[in-house]
Amino acid sequence: MEEVKSEVVTADMDLDVKVESVESLSKPDLLGVTDLGQVKASLIGTFATVCDRFGGPSQFLLDRFPSEKSQGKFRQQLLQAFPLQSCVNYVVPSLLGKKESTMLHVSMLGFTPETSTKPFPYSSVCKQLFEEYLAHGFLTDVEPLRVWCTAEEKQNPPEKFAVRFVKGSARSSTLLAMLSLALDAGVDIPVLLPHLAQGAVAIHASFECHVDLAAVAIANAHHSNRGSIRQPHDIVTWTMKLMLLEKASGGNYVPSQILEKFNAEATSKGKVTGNKRVAALALLNPKCHKGLELMVQLLGQVGLKSVWWSEDSFCNKKLLPGHTPRLARSEWNSILTVTEYSFTLFVESLSHQQLEKKNRRSLEKLRLEEHSQLCAFWSWAVHEALANAIAVKDIEILCNKVIEGDVALMLDLQSLLHERKNDISWLDLFLVSFN
Repeated sequence: MEEVKSEVVTADMDLDVKVESVESLSKPDLLGVTDLGQVKASLIGTFATVCDRFGGPSQFLLDRFPSEKSQGKFRQQLLQAFPLQSCVNYVVPSLLGKKESTMLHVSMLGFTPETSTKPFPYSSVCKQLFEEYLAHGFLTDVEPLRVWCTAEEKQNPPEKFAVRFVKGSARSSTLLAMLSLALDAGVDIPVLLPHLAQGAVAIHASFECHVDLAAVAIANAHHSNRGSIRQPHDIVTWTMKLMLLEKASGGNYVPSQILEKFNAEATSKGKVTGNKRVAALALLNPKCHKGLELMVQLLGQVGLKSVWWSEDSFCNKKLLPGHTPRLARSEWNSILTVTEYSFTLFVESLSHQQLEKKNRRSLEKLRLEEHSQLCAFWSWAVHEALANAIAVKDIEILCNKVIEGDVALMLDLQSLLHERKNDISWLDLFLVSFN
């Protein structure tokens, strides 16, 4: 059964959101435009489109510059547009980590996944940063970027080094995307946005020395807990961070131990304990990963305060893959078992419907459980339909109606689910779906 359902997800009916190629992006022509208001409005609109299409500035830059060669050309473009300043003491490999404070040039910044221990920055945050940079420039003197190196690199400096962030990935990727878009549009940045050009050639950074990625991840989380602007990591950020660390270490980092190390130095308010800890570790289940990626996308679009889940939602085992209910009618137990496919459908449908709402808020426990059961019910019917040679394209049409929350279909499915008749058939679901 799982094998068939897996085919549904990975073939024509892949529930992952597909992003468009950067080549399809309409680029504004601002060459020769001197109206600052027009330039700013155009760039803000283009950046919003970029975030909506690609998920955020980092994803856009990776699509725009996918290879080392293209990334190298982009760095050269930045160096040409914003030449190195002789009066600025830029960091060099021989001094790597030997000074706590240093200076960077915008061409030294990176945007690839390897530069940070966190998932890609949320686009909702980056949109705010974008407008701030247009208004005030890229200011780092008061709050420097936090970068890191290992003790070994400090002792034996490499010939080349890449900037890796403890804190600053969102700021850097937003700046790089802004400059890429502005240069492509023909904006005369030094003339129209001089404060931005000045900030790009003299970026303040603070070096930290850490033993490994786990130490960097913990330091990043502590920095996020401090200050009025930053927010503590939410459960999705923690889960993605633990997942990235586990993958990068080849399984040498144990997620629960990383949380223990963090909690040992955290304030009582900042600790990851109780429901938050349980939920973050539960979502590490590989069968949750597709759904987790969709949750990250929703977070990027609407922000933490407008998502459909709360901090303790995923402490509820009834929502997670592998849960099988214990019902009086035992034949229904397997029908309502939560699978990878049903969990992904559960997340995508709720996320899609949340985007359509004007007043967004987290959903109550009972509402989540009911929707999880409905998605498991539908997933069972999809498996049975595939086994009976129903065309994937026909199933896909119906799945889209489930994702969109078609009112008539939802009411019919809920009626069948509550009735729970002994002779239930996948045809019962598909007949009401086609009506």
